[in-house]
Amino acid sequence: THAEVGKVRWGLFARKNAPFPRVMSAAEIKKIPFVIPTYWTQEGFSIGNDSCPLPLEERIQGDETATAEAGLGLIRHTNQVCFFPAILALREIQAGELVEVRVRGWPRVENSVYITAKSDRVAQRIFKRFCAETSKYLREIREP
Repeated sequence: THAEVGKVRWGLFARKNAPFPRVMSAAEIKKIPFVIPTYWTQEGFSIGNDSCPLPLEERIQGDETATAEAGLGLIRHTNQVCFFPAILALREIQAGELVEVRVRGWPRVENSVYITAKSDRVAQRIFKRFCAETSKYLREIREP
C-alpha cells in the first residue's frame, strides 16, 4: 500500500555570510561552486541528480556528498551553495545561519512525498492515520 501525502519544495541555500548576493541571475549563479550530490555503486562514486534547474555540466563543482544533510553541513562552513529540500534548511534559516539564494528565471521545483507500507504488516487504519498526520504536517509547516 502506498499513498502520496504532499509535496516538498527544493531550494538553493548558502551560509548567511556568504560573499555573494541573495538574488542572482542565471549567469551569475554559474560562478558559484555547488555541493555536488554523489552516490556509491560497485563501480565507484557516481554523480547524482538533485533536481536543480542548472545542469551538473554547467556548475562549478565544489565538495561532493551523498546526503542532503551532509550538504547542509558543508554550506554552513564554506562559500558553496547546495540545492536540496527546503524543509531541511528550516531550522537553520529560522536561527539565522542559512539563507535561500533566489535565481531569477528558475522554476519552482517540488517533489511528491509518498508513504509505503506492506499491507500485511500494517493495519490500514494505522496506515491511513499516519498518512493523514504526515499530510497535515507537510501542509502546516512553514518552509523557507
